[in-house]
Amino acid sequence: MSAADTAVSLLRPPDPVWLLAALGTRPGARGRGLATALVEAGLAAVDAEGLPAVLDTSSTENVRLYQRRGFAAAAEVDPPGGAPHVWVMVRPPA
Repeated sequence: MSAADTAVSLLRPPDPVWLLAALGTRPGARGRGLATALVEAGLAAVDAEGLPAVLDTSSTENVRLYQRRGFAAAAEVDPPGGAPHVWVMVRPPA
C-alpha cells in the first residue's frame, strides 16, 4: 500500500493545492446527489482560495463524475504490488 501511495503521490502537482482525499457514499444512499453536493461545496471553498484541486481515483465511474465537475486526468499509473489503475485528476480554480 505504501509503494502504491508513493507512486501516485509523485504524479500529483506540487503544493499549494487542495487534495480531495476520500469521498464515498453507502450503496443504499447513492443516486441522491449527496456526493455531488459535498464535492460542489468543497470546490466552492477551493475556488474562494484560488487554488487548484487534485484527487486520485481508481474508478472509471468516478473519472466521469469528476470530469463533469471540471477535473481532467493529469496522469495515470498502475501502482506496484497489484494495486488498481489510478487516475490523478486536477481541476484549476474557477
